[in-house]
Amino acid sequence: MTLPYDEEVRSDDAARAMETITPALFPDDTSPLAVDLTGTCPRCGDVLPGERRWLVAVAPATKMNDRQRKQLVVELKELGIDLSRGDETFQLTCQCDGDHPGRPKGKKGCGSQFDIRVRWP
Repeated sequence: MTLPYDEEVRSDDAARAMETITPALFPDDTSPLAVDLTGTCPRCGDVLPGERRWLVAVAPATKMNDRQRKQLVVELKELGIDLSRGDETFQLTCQCDGDHPGRPKGKKGCGSQFDIRVRWP
């Protein structure tokens, strides 16, 4: 059954997202720079494209590449800033390639919007 496009925020989607989305710290668990989020949409069940959310952000972050972000982590460690533990909540929206009737032109996914909380270690 194909679900129609719907942007209504549902608490069930957020609860189910904890089971359908897998977070992984990048590049590793001891010095994370970002969280990679993969899995399926908690509403429609379609596969989501992988999404990376950066933990280290600086203005203008858009001008930093991965090598520069890694160097920043080294510098933060030298300053005694510990990134080995954390607690972040990320807002996600379904970006699946599935067919969902009623989806506005230029949008992707089924419209589901949900938060996922990532804690480490």
